[in-house]
Amino acid sequence: VTDRLEAMVVIHGGADRRLDDDGWLYRFGVDYAFTERWHLLAAAGSSLSEPGDDDVDLQGYLGLQGFP
Repeated sequence: VTDRLEAMVVIHGGADRRLDDDGWLYRFGVDYAFTERWHLLAAAGSSLSEPGDDDVDLQGYLGLQGFP
């Protein structure tokens, strides 16, 4: 988006050990560089398909990343 701000989209799936309970998730996120060393990471998303569950679930992530 800019020199300091990156936008990201992630779609991924997962399953249990027996591969009978699977689902798809999506996340929209940003990586904001305060400096070359410090970045703020944030993401939010939900499930696209959740077998047997019609509830909307919102999940989020917020992190601070430092580079040596």
